[in-house]
Amino acid sequence: MLARSEAANDIGLARVWRLRAELDWMACAYGRTTEALDRALYHAHHAGEVREESAITVWLAACLALGPTPASGAVARCHELLDQSRGSRRVEAAVCTVLAYLSAMAGADVEARTYLERSRQRHEELGLTFSRAHWTVLSGMALLYVGDVEAAEAELRWGYQTLRDMGERAALSTVAAYLARVLVAERRYAEAEALTVESEHAAAVGDLASQIAWRGTRLPCRLAVGDITGAEDLGRAALALAENTDDLELLGYAHAGLAAVLAAAGDSHGAAAETSAALSAYRAKGDVVSAPMLDVSAVAEVPTSAETLLQGG
Repeated sequence: MLARSEAANDIGLARVWRLRAELDWMACAYGRTTEALDRALYHAHHAGEVREESAITVWLAACLALGPTPASGAVARCHELLDQSRGSRRVEAAVCTVLAYLSAMAGADVEARTYLERSRQRHEELGLTFSRAHWTVLSGMALLYVGDVEAAEAELRWGYQTLRDMGERAALSTVAAYLARVLVAERRYAEAEALTVESEHAAAVGDLASQIAWRGTRLPCRLAVGDITGAEDLGRAALALAENTDDLELLGYAHAGLAAVLAAAGDSHGAAAETSAALSAYRAKGDVVSAPMLDVSAVAEVPTSAETLLQGG
């Protein structure tokens, strides 16, 4: 058993590393966040702080979903986290959501749906309504990846409405942007753009994930009404923000959006370069669903290529 001073030291170090993780998280520097959380988890475990371990593990799972760790490696690490979680149903609820997202991204549709159901059950058993609503960004995207657009909309709309009813703005800004993304996939551009406006108003200046997401999703709405200049401004702003993060999915989405604009404007060379960059980001993450939708050879075929590029991710 640890001496009291040793335990106190470990608790203090766990908190210090969590504070460091918060700074990196806000910058969408998920690789550095993961490193800090790994250190925090070590000290929390050494101190015997089970609740602290659980909270850090949930956060780590989110980093594995959003960060630069390739999907295959992230899945393996998620299973390790489940094994180490001492049977925590709270951890299981979060990690299974991440596993659903990563599995869907990697083309494992059956596994993705299995993890989604397991996650939903655990959230409902524990009454974790806010947590589940927040995680709909990943569960909704998992459903979009497996091609179930209707279910993706229902999932994100539930999360969106739940957060609105709670008066919660921070998570709402991101969920609204991703709900808009699903509506774009259904070509419901006016509804989608209205949601991006709500996301913009709710998002904090330092919330890079929301700031990138609403811009990237408003872009196809502007293209749909022929506003190429407005779409390009949004695309370049989204990409400038995304390039300062290590969120490969958002980076790929930003490149794909700008590629669509350039294709619509008749700039086939620029579109090809942006498409290639999007492919690199998606492949680095292990996203086998979005990458095939981006065909570099098709970018000169406007407007068909623009529609194809906007569906990427």
